Amino acid sequence: MELLPVLEPEDKPQKGIWYALVPRGGAPGVNVGHTCTYVPSSDGDKGKIVIVGGANPSGSFADCHVIDLGKNRHEWDEPEWPGLLARYEHCSFVPESSPRNLWVFAGAEKSGNRNCVQTLDVTGNGTCAQFKTLPVVHKPPKLHISASLRVQIISK
Repeated sequence: MELLPVLEPEDKPQKGIWYALVPRGGAPGVNVGHTCTYVPSSDGDKGKIVIVGGANPSGSFADCHVIDLGKNRHEWDEPEWPGLLARYEHCSFVPESSPRNLWVFAGAEKSGNRNCVQTLDVTGNGTCAQFKTLPVVHKPPKLHISASLRVQIISK
């Protein structure tokens, strides 16, 4: 088995090569059903990787873990977004039209499926907003798959 090369903070990744990241600090615990989304930087830096939610046998999580790829750091951070709901098997994305916001929707938590949309300001302001959604006529599926294509959101 071939080991992946470690991408150091000062390195520029080469196209077509998989790398391992080894960020400093406390990593999140083991869980399933989380999302992991790359958020580009608005100032030309390397951006961030944001991990939202997830679950393990003890329940679902309303937390986020961020790897800051910029400023030659590669460090874990656990920002607080008051109001973020616990969920797993959900979707998250960053639309091109709103690059500072991570949108999180659907999924489930211990008591049932979620039918809500939240947005997180990933610039460090710590804001979390929830949007009203129309009532669902059918039972929402747990495992959503989505794609963001320019300004369109495609969800299945």
